[in-house]
Amino acid sequence: MKYLFDKKNMTLSEENNKKILMILGIAMILLFLLVNAGVTWINYFNFIDSDDASELILSKMLAENGEIMSSNWYYSTEIRVLNTQLVYMLLFHFFSDFRIVRVLGQIILSIILLVSYYFLLHSMEPGKASRRFCATAFFLLIPMSEAWTFLNMKSYYVPHIAISFVAFGFALRIRYQKKKTINFVLGILLGFAAGLGGIRSLQLTYIPLGIFLCLDLWKYLEYQGWKKIFFNKDFWISWLENMGCAAASLAGFLVNTFILSGMYNFKSYSDMKYRYFSAGSIFDVWNDLVEAVGYIAETYIFSLDGICNTLALILTGIMLMKCAISIRKYKRKQINYNNINEYQKIGGGFVIYLLSRR
Repeated sequence: MKYLFDKKNMTLSEENNKKILMILGIAMILLFLLVNAGVTWINYFNFIDSDDASELILSKMLAENGEIMSSNWYYSTEIRVLNTQLVYMLLFHFFSDFRIVRVLGQIILSIILLVSYYFLLHSMEPGKASRRFCATAFFLLIPMSEAWTFLNMKSYYVPHIAISFVAFGFALRIRYQKKKTINFVLGILLGFAAGLGGIRSLQLTYIPLGIFLCLDLWKYLEYQGWKKIFFNKDFWISWLENMGCAAASLAGFLVNTFILSGMYNFKSYSDMKYRYFSAGSIFDVWNDLVEAVGYIAETYIFSLDGICNTLALILTGIMLMKCAISIRKYKRKQINYNNINEYQKIGGGFVIYLLSRR
């Protein structure tokens, strides 16, 4: 007598379920791309503001002059290097209508965000990247809160998030993959170009990367000892190459501060100061984090918004708990250095934090 659910049938069933979930994930991605673009198109004149208009005008001028940066423009904040103007100015070579350029640019920037996210997943575990991407990527496109709406519909901060995804992807590839030279060269170029845009990428991506590399070295020394690690050539090469990518971003920022600031008109962050630290700052971070995943203040508990608030608090708690567990395992040396899953949890929580501090 044959069993209806034998091992072979269960395996085939699991494979079919995975394929169905991947198809549904791709369908959700396409759906949110089109819905977000449609909402922007329909509400274009009510949706656009001075920031949108200035970015489009700048891109139009750059396209007409054949430039990437302009000395005749007064940038409201940092100078645009790896930013949205690269996409918009390219579109202005084919279209003259600002509305078309704005909506097509939003779609292209959303695709760039998705591609960079896949690159990060593939750098973690290539064999599981496609399945994880299809299962989670559409969450990046859901305007679940004001912060996510600003990211998806305005698209201005997409380049910064994409740079973070790709930079962390290069760091993992340099650390764990064999073909390190090409990843190192591309990582250096990305870090330098990101630093040319100002302190933002250095502050949000490369300084945390440098700090983590120092902690990784310390834990590795504690785990292996000086004698073993001193002769571990592969570890030192990958560590120094990753630190070189962070140093390249610092070099780009120095060029921005001492050279580009004399050629272009933009806001310099060299005069930034620390503000007074208080317990309220911690609560501000918590409030921004829960609001980023959909929490809305001043809503009734027993309402649809109230239920969504409860789910937002639960989701935030799960993310923080995952990060805490991963850090605790890391401190106890329970993490295998060939296992990327724990780095994924820490990095995922860190990226969510960056998004919440837009």
